[in-house]
Amino acid sequence: MSLPTYPSLIDLAYTLNHREIKTPWSKNEAEVRKIHFKYGYYLDKCLYNEVVDMFSNHPDAYVEFLGGRYRGKAGIARLYQGRFQKSFVKGRNGPVEGWLLDHIMMQEIVDVDSTGTHAWCRMRALMQAGTHESIEDYIPGGHRQWWEGGLYENEYIKEDGVWKLFRYRYFPFWHAEHEKGWSHTKKNYIPFPTKTYPENPDGPDELVEQRSLWPDTRVIPFHYPHPVTGKRVKEDDLRAPKYGEPVETSDPALVLDLPTDQKREGAEKRRTNENLNKSLTEFTMAHIFHLAPHIDTSPNYTNNELTSPEKVAFPKTDAFRSMNAPSRFEGSVFDLEVTGTIPPEINGTFYRVQPDHRFPPLYQDDIHFNGDGSVTAIRIANGHADFQQKYVETDRYKHETAARRSLFGKYRNPYTDNESVKGVIRTASNTNVVFWRGMLLAMKEDGPPFAMNPDTLETLGRYDFEGQILSPTFCAHPKFDPDTGEMVSFAYECGGDGADCGVDVAVWTVDKDGKKTHEAFYKAPFAGMIHDGGLTENYLVLALTPIKMNLERLKQGKNKFAWDPEEDQWYAVVPRRGTGDPGEIVWFRGDNAFHGHVAGAYELASGEIVFDLTVADGNVFFFFPPDKNVTPSADTIAKRNKLSSPTTRWIFDPRAKKSANRTPEAGDSDVWVADERVKPAVVWLTNGEFSRIDDRYVTKPYRHFWQAVVDPTRPYDFAKCGPPAGGLFNCLGHFTWGSDHYHTDPTSSHPTNGETKKEKAGLDDVYFPGPTMTFQEPTFIPKEGGSEGEGYLIALLNHLDVLRNDVLIFDAQNLSQGPLAVIHLPLKLKLGLHGNWVDNKDIEEWKTRRQTTGDVGPVKVANEPLPWQRTLQSEQANGNGEIL
Repeated sequence: MSLPTYPSLIDLAYTLNHREIKTPWSKNEAEVRKIHFKYGYYLDKCLYNEVVDMFSNHPDAYVEFLGGRYRGKAGIARLYQGRFQKSFVKGRNGPVEGWLLDHIMMQEIVDVDSTGTHAWCRMRALMQAGTHESIEDYIPGGHRQWWEGGLYENEYIKEDGVWKLFRYRYFPFWHAEHEKGWSHTKKNYIPFPTKTYPENPDGPDELVEQRSLWPDTRVIPFHYPHPVTGKRVKEDDLRAPKYGEPVETSDPALVLDLPTDQKREGAEKRRTNENLNKSLTEFTMAHIFHLAPHIDTSPNYTNNELTSPEKVAFPKTDAFRSMNAPSRFEGSVFDLEVTGTIPPEINGTFYRVQPDHRFPPLYQDDIHFNGDGSVTAIRIANGHADFQQKYVETDRYKHETAARRSLFGKYRNPYTDNESVKGVIRTASNTNVVFWRGMLLAMKEDGPPFAMNPDTLETLGRYDFEGQILSPTFCAHPKFDPDTGEMVSFAYECGGDGADCGVDVAVWTVDKDGKKTHEAFYKAPFAGMIHDGGLTENYLVLALTPIKMNLERLKQGKNKFAWDPEEDQWYAVVPRRGTGDPGEIVWFRGDNAFHGHVAGAYELASGEIVFDLTVADGNVFFFFPPDKNVTPSADTIAKRNKLSSPTTRWIFDPRAKKSANRTPEAGDSDVWVADERVKPAVVWLTNGEFSRIDDRYVTKPYRHFWQAVVDPTRPYDFAKCGPPAGGLFNCLGHFTWGSDHYHTDPTSSHPTNGETKKEKAGLDDVYFPGPTMTFQEPTFIPKEGGSEGEGYLIALLNHLDVLRNDVLIFDAQNLSQGPLAVIHLPLKLKLGLHGNWVDNKDIEEWKTRRQTTGDVGPVKVANEPLPWQRTLQSEQANGNGEIL
């Protein structure tokens, strides 16, 4: 492509001086001016659909109006097509007879940045509005008329060569009743919003602290400097104290700051007519950045799909900003900085895994859970700590590395993949990492685990337990019996290729020597998510969450899961040594809710099972809204952050009277359901998640558990941090069951299902780090020879204001005293999911055993395709290439 030719500097100087040339800036300024005037004409006639269409689809777009901020295209539509359209014209698009809404736009100051793609405009508006007396009997509000004066300080962006509305800030600084005039208008003539969406269906996404209404006469800040001096107006000069009073007594100056989770697009230095020589220089150099057509500044997504796979430009959505911005870091840091003292007896490694997209996803609305698995190791010994991080080199990783781009589509939906990876195992191994017989297993429930070297984090390969487990799916939360050394694991959607949305459930036991000793297959009542479970001496309890899969929806390229607000929460009590007979399981049903993670489970002397986990009262996965009958307003980040998530204790009787049921999803297989519905026995309002216990007490009565806790009563600095990525887990909590709930005595009494007790069921010990920080999942480090809960707690701390992480170590039973040591990481990690502590003695023992000369030998990874892959290969060979 040839570069365009430009006039010489001498020619430019002449023509600019004689006003004979129209620069690109003057053209852009004219276009920006026109688009706002067009906005005004549509607004005059209540053509709100046309107004909304003028806004950019950029996720940072918003309208700030009367104390509220309406964010994104959905929020903007809610203001114009919800609030205005409903109240002014009863939902139609266009005017109604007798309603005057007239906006005069004038005195515009437009500036365009040096890229020619971002602009600012300050403009005055004069509004005359009201109703004709002929319609006063049937129009809401009756006969009324008023004047309004306001000012815009707006931003615009150019997308695909078209200027669009981007950030609109409207400050109505006076109102006047027509009869009495502006001097008699009562204060706060228009009420400010007090509730946000979705609590107020037409409300803003967030409330804005700065509010301005007559007789407030503070200056609306200028986006531009003084045209002669180049200086900004002093902040105090923007304020409006009472006559004769010092400025310190007045309200703070208004600002044009962005939400803290956004950054300023475009150059900070706007173009003005300050200096001819500066304009000449800027214009003659502009071809480097702006005028050359081969410089690509276009967005990387069109209609939600990746348009330029070769360009590494991630979406500008909440899933890819703040703490969730891609890290993509692999490497090590030796001897991390430490504040405080790491207890010298701590000797081992804290492993955790995070989803971390390596390439821009195929779809702009991709979610955090679809990122590539990246394992972190914090090695601690002799009071020192080292850091290492490496991606899990799954089959997915290898194919995308070779292509240098993303190839796998939406979360767990192979119908959205690039054709080149058909038949490739899709798992990203990004949910949990456990130590098992001398290897790390990186896990995600949509596929088999991948084995890694605990020392180097090198990926060894896919692990099938030496050919013993060939399921297309596995689990992210296998359970380890501390007495027998067994791993008890499970899988759902395991009957086909791992993407058939089926109801097949499997349970396996592998003994401490690596031999599979038990395998059984069952049918679930519906195709839903089984993320976690609890292990007792004789049973595995699985929690089936009412977030459902649907194959037809999958084939349409939509979400794999959808929340069903009408479906029950289900629990399966499965014998650890069963035969696969459907009658072995008892399914219990409770009211609709969303399962969190399990704390503990154990059996009572009566034979009943105690099962503890957090249960939220609504859809935590807002990105998987219901299919139908529920508007999207029911599932949002805002609502998720307001959900209650108590620790919930259930008592299940494996001998409960039950009946065989048939469900459409389970087909001809019986599902044995307890005749009586269940309710929790105890609800402890801990409001937390990511429960952890002392793992030496798995299958046993326990007293202590720890959680990341949401405490909305604590201060949070939204101005510095923006929305809390991943949830407002602003505290760590240590909880101790009271004597009434600690069942070590065979004669201990306990509440039964159906007589729910909402209570503080024991002692709590909570640590709050401050208003700019949140926590990730904690992990318990036992003290050698110590009693239950005696040891340390380790957790990752998110600094949301500066986007960096620390690792904190506490006395596990004295969190409120603060950390014993803070290990400072010099970088930002992603929001991780799960992790575990491994004592160095176990690592060293297995290192010896895994040597070539050791008694176990090197890890043997899978070298043959899975059964479903073989079937697909056979069908492809026969000319039938459909995904199974």
